[in-house]
Amino acid sequence: MTPNHSLYVCRSWTLEHGLPDNAVRAVLQSQDGYRWIGTRRGLARFDGVRFTVFNHGNTPAMRSEDCLKLAEDTQRTLWVGTDDGLLRFAEGDSSHLGTKDGLCHAHITALCPSRNGMLWIGSEGGLNVAEAGRIRGGHQADVRGPVTSLAEDIEGRLWIGCGAELRCYDPGSGESRVVHPPRKRGQLHFATVHAQEGAGVYVVFYDTGCGVSLFSHRADGWQDLGSGGTALVESIYEPTDFFLVLDSEGALVFPSTGLLLRPWDRLHSVARVSAVGQGASEGRYPCGL
Repeated sequence: MTPNHSLYVCRSWTLEHGLPDNAVRAVLQSQDGYRWIGTRRGLARFDGVRFTVFNHGNTPAMRSEDCLKLAEDTQRTLWVGTDDGLLRFAEGDSSHLGTKDGLCHAHITALCPSRNGMLWIGSEGGLNVAEAGRIRGGHQADVRGPVTSLAEDIEGRLWIGCGAELRCYDPGSGESRVVHPPRKRGQLHFATVHAQEGAGVYVVFYDTGCGVSLFSHRADGWQDLGSGGTALVESIYEPTDFFLVLDSEGALVFPSTGLLLRPWDRLHSVARVSAVGQGASEGRYPCGL
């Protein structure tokens, strides 16, 4: 079914509307309905009408205003990954967690809430996990080096992209194994992992021999979904109804799957926009373009 574009509305928010910066790093809709926008110069909360900005001036726990990653755990705690540790918002209070609290590195590169209440934390130094507000090492997953991406599949297994290695860690059994996708022609760099709606994950990697490649991994093995250019990718979005891709240069698209890929430093936001009059308040909106 071809979507009726006249039923969709797109808006763009910038500094003029109250954003702390036009460079948007991350967007999250929390369970209470607020939309959180991480930028280079602070965090913004959007209630549908106005922005409330959190920065070092009004939030001393925010040691760095460069908000790189956002996540909300099952206890509705908001986590903000920066280049100087983690910021934790819980019950109206904020606190900072850094290397002195157990992080293996202060530069946060990935956040992944677990269905059991934990938060997996990827950084330039490896893997940590936060539970009950405390941070401990993720050494049991046997991760070596910087983590580029984290995703939890429907079985509760953690998929970890780290440089040229892809790992699958099962917290239940403690098994951690390297997963090898079909190698193409060059050196591999795992850019991102995304849990599918069903069982399995999507994996994007950059092959120096043939560019960006997309694979699907399920219990029955790997499916090659094709290649799509040379721009590195940091995010995957799996459309459920109709997605808008707002970028002056365009984005990588894999039509066979409906997946939209976000290249580094090019696409600022990909979002689902609900039809007017059909649950627009539940939609996710592009910000800071």
